[in-house]
Parts: sequence; structure tokens; C-alpha cells
Amino acid sequence: MGNDGGTIAKRQDLFSLHKPKQKEALEDEQVNVCAISYMPLSDPVVGDYKGFLYRKDKLIEYILASKKSSENQKKELKHIRSLKDVVDIKVTWKNHQIVCPVTETVRTKKIQFAYLRPCGCLMAYKLLEKIRGQFRDSDLENRPNSSCPNCGRSFHFDHDVVKLGESDEENHQYVTKVLKEYHSGKKRLKEKTKTKSTESTAESTLETTSVAPKKSSTDPSNPSKRSLSDTPTAKRTKV
Repeated sequence: MGNDGGTIAKRQDLFSLHKPKQKEALEDEQVNVCAISYMPLSDPVVGDYKGFLYRKDKLIEYILASKKSSENQKKELKHIRSLKDVVDIKVTWKNHQIVCPVTETVRTKKIQFAYLRPCGCLMAYKLLEKIRGQFRDSDLENRPNSSCPNCGRSFHFDHDVVKLGESDEENHQYVTKVLKEYHSGKKRLKEKTKTKSTESTAESTLETTSVAPKKSSTDPSNPSKRSLSDTPTAKRTKV
């Protein structure tokens, strides 16, 4: 151990051998936590258009608290006002890890996952890329339908695929402005309907609050209401 030209391994060197693996394992665990409570994900799970996953019970608690007080609202969650703004996610679990239901690939920080907005199936993004590769560029421009490889439900490649941890504002604007849908797929109320209801409410309010004008006390059409100045003075008879 000494005087033989060798080196003695120090304690910190031994620990450093395990640090990279421990760090990777910790990062892999962190990708499977709730984005609002930082607790491990567990069913039921929901996801937003920004690609974040939440425990549904914790998100409901947040929504109720934010409605009671604006102080409970978080800037990063202003886009979530109700459960219409999230999708119920179908998660496949294996040994407490999220796996792709088709390829059984385990989700880690290095392996990208995505879910489909119409059905909520969560799977490896590479699988969706392979399916997309079967279409020509001209077909993609026409917004083609495809079937979910897990459940068979129809979806669009351009606005129904949500990659975890990535926000696609352009697709979100298309869903909300063009399709007139919430992220969950439920239809938004038409602005015209809202305007008409507002106008009818305003008109009814004006009708109930308006008061008919009163007739003036000097109205010539009402002789009983004439003032004294309007009554001719009777002449006195001389004695």
C-alpha cells in the first residue's frame, strides 16, 4: 500500500464512482412525479397542453383553492381553470414505473413520452414517429387521421400529440381558436351566444328599472290639477 509506486484510493473517490448512477436514478424518479405536488404519480393522472402530468386529486384541490382566493393561484398554472383544461391520462405501470403499453419501453429522463389528446393514452414518442413516417408530406398537410396503436381511437398528428415537458403554443391555439375546443376536447361556448345572453339580460334589467313619467300638476288636460294661478279670479259685486 505504500512505497510501491501505487496510489491509495481515497474515500471520496470511492463514493464518486456511484454518484453518476445515483444521479441518473434520481432524475428518472423525478420525471414520474406530480407537477403540482411533487409527489409520485399515481392513478388517476391528468395532463395539460404544456406536457405536464398531475395527480388528479391534487389538481382538483388546487382548482378549488384558487377559486376561493386569487392568492392561491400559481403563474405557471393560470391556463388551468377547470378539469376541461386537462386530459385524463391512461398510464401503463410496471414495477412502479411508467412504460409504453405497446413497446414496454420504460420512461426515463432520456426517453421521450407523449400522450394523445382524444384518448389520453401515454406511450413512447418514438413509436408515434414511426407511425408518422408512414405518411407522405402531402398527406400531413391535409391533417390525416390515424389510429392510436394502443386503443385504436382516431387522432390527428399535428394537434393531438402532446409531448411531455414540451409546450406547443401553436397547436394549442389551433385547438382553442379554430376547433373551438378545450384541451379535454369539450366544445367551447360560442361568443355570439354569450353576447346575446348578455344583451337580453341588460334589456330586461332596463325594463324592470325604468319608471313611467308622472304627469305634471299643471297639465292642462287634467282640470282638477290646475294651479291657483290658472283659475280666473271672480269679480266682486258692488253693494
